[in-house]
Amino acid sequence: MTNIKGREFFSALLYIVVGVLLVIFRSDMLELALKIVGIVFAVAGILDLVRKNWISGAVSVVIGVVVVLFAAFLIDFVMLVIGILIVIKGIVSLLGACVCKSKDILAYIFPVLTVISGCVLAFADGENIVLLIGGIILIVNGALGLVESLKGAVTKK
Repeated sequence: MTNIKGREFFSALLYIVVGVLLVIFRSDMLELALKIVGIVFAVAGILDLVRKNWISGAVSVVIGVVVVLFAAFLIDFVMLVIGILIVIKGIVSLLGACVCKSKDILAYIFPVLTVISGCVLAFADGENIVLLIGGIILIVNGALGLVESLKGAVTKK
């Protein structure tokens, strides 16, 4: 049980960090970050080619070049995938709270906010607004998760 609370604590911190990054940097920085990832892939691929790892090097270079050239287009795809994964995580958490028949309201609020933030990230238009709202929701979601995980740690003592 302690391991589960540790994972909840880590997830909550991760939500807060991702939320803050989304609020501060939004889509301009998201595109830049994606281009940096593409450059890293390309450089790693070139290094593999120098070491005569032909297949790995060629694949990494191609991935890097595609990411750099199409970063703006890939953002929508990345947002969709991240949003869907967050929705799935929220649904699983909500089902877990329902199965356990938790009487704690936070056990239901946290997953519902997770599903909402995932939907906002995956399906809403306007990257800047989506990222701002999604970031704020993730920060609140993370704060509630921290409270929940710390409350569980305190009640065990």
